Amino acid sequence: YITKKGTPTPETKLGVSYGSFDSITYTVGTRGMKGRVGYSVNFKREEEHSGYIDNTNWQNTVFNLRSDFDVDEASTLGFTFGFVKYDNKFAPGLTKEQLQQNRKQNVSNFDDSDESKGELYRFSLRYERDISSSSRFSATGYLRDSDSTYWMTWAGTTEMVLKERNIGADLRYEWDGEIFNRENHLILGFDVRKDDCKWPWYYTDTKKNRTGPYKDRDFKRQTLAPYIQNEYKIVDPLSLTVGVRYDNITV
Repeated sequence: YITKKGTPTPETKLGVSYGSFDSITYTVGTRGMKGRVGYSVNFKREEEHSGYIDNTNWQNTVFNLRSDFDVDEASTLGFTFGFVKYDNKFAPGLTKEQLQQNRKQNVSNFDDSDESKGELYRFSLRYERDISSSSRFSATGYLRDSDSTYWMTWAGTTEMVLKERNIGADLRYEWDGEIFNRENHLILGFDVRKDDCKWPWYYTDTKKNRTGPYKDRDFKRQTLAPYIQNEYKIVDPLSLTVGVRYDNITV
């Protein structure tokens, strides 16, 4: 996490780990600051080739980029970009007899899907400004785009495609002060979001060729949500946090 308070020491980390069920994880990360621009880049690759079920394997790739620019002493402009790609294969669900023969086995852990793969992109732009030494304002806009496919055999062979786009913004005011000589942190905010989801299902043959439509669950949704949260320190280290949020959803 990068802020305009101080200059972080540049650092780079590399990592490799190996665990049970032939799982292996690779990580690369770097962060630092150049002038008024801070940066953070992280990459992670996870693989598992046996898992709890024979003939099961999954691969996940995650990439995150963040950069912050100090506009002046009181304000910061930043953006983030994230990418996730996954390819998971699960053996079919097993009977009780098969489980007794080999306790290493288990059933599929994603709604009985035999295989799932997809990609997710997310991007956000954020502006922060210190109004005073005890209060600040921030505005964040974001876009999230995902495209996933699942194959299932629990009701014949079916394919489910999920394409989803989320666009939204969050406005927030924060205040730190004292009430009755006790520390207090107040948050006032307003969240707006628009979701567009296309969710078609298809019948397929054993080679994953589509043989006909099954059903559609497309929908669009808009959300307007004001919220308030307050954290009051009763006695150190005991704090009381209360809040309320109202979601007005239109489908």
